[in-house]
Amino acid sequence: ARFRGEVRLAGNDGLGLLVEPPLQDDERGARNQENMRRQLEQRRHSRSFEPGAVLFRSYYGEISGCNPRAIHDELRRRNTDHKLYWTVRDHSVAVPDGGIPVVYESAEWYRLLHDAEYYIDNMHQAIYHDKPAHQIQVQTLHGYPFKRMGRSHWRHQRRSMAHIESYLQRASDWDFLVSPATYATEPLRTEFGFPNEVLEIGYPRNDIFFGPDADAI
Repeated sequence: ARFRGEVRLAGNDGLGLLVEPPLQDDERGARNQENMRRQLEQRRHSRSFEPGAVLFRSYYGEISGCNPRAIHDELRRRNTDHKLYWTVRDHSVAVPDGGIPVVYESAEWYRLLHDAEYYIDNMHQAIYHDKPAHQIQVQTLHGYPFKRMGRSHWRHQRRSMAHIESYLQRASDWDFLVSPATYATEPLRTEFGFPNEVLEIGYPRNDIFFGPDADAI
């Protein structure tokens, strides 16, 4: 139940095993994905949700790390009663203690995009994720801004105006944006056109260097 596999010919006289994420038959393929996204859109104004549920995503689900992982660890340290869900590409991605893995683009993933009370990401959320009214989104980002980012980066890549606008629209859904340092706050605000509250608190992943184990680390 944790993976799907297909045995295929490999060359003239060999066999290969193709391992894929364990999506169900009605979750696989462009048509089924479109159906689930349509259902997600239809639920956008629904008032039902899962109180206390936190959906984490680090990069695109390849790892459970970076700033979201540090927030998870701190919630656990505080004996949280929140339910901590982790987006994973497949079950080769280990989730931290207390985490519940949810396969990316599964029916459960789409459910949580709406039902999770908190959504914590270090990348832009999926383009089809329109924030429901009950949800609080926290954008932690993943690197220090010693680089092109946001508008400058997208223009350098010659992205279309429609594509750039889609990024800015998603950024406007963030309730909080974490800034790693004083110098970074205004560039982050400008580059992402961010209208809401910036938390100038440093990156959560660096908190370990100021904790009781700092000397050992």
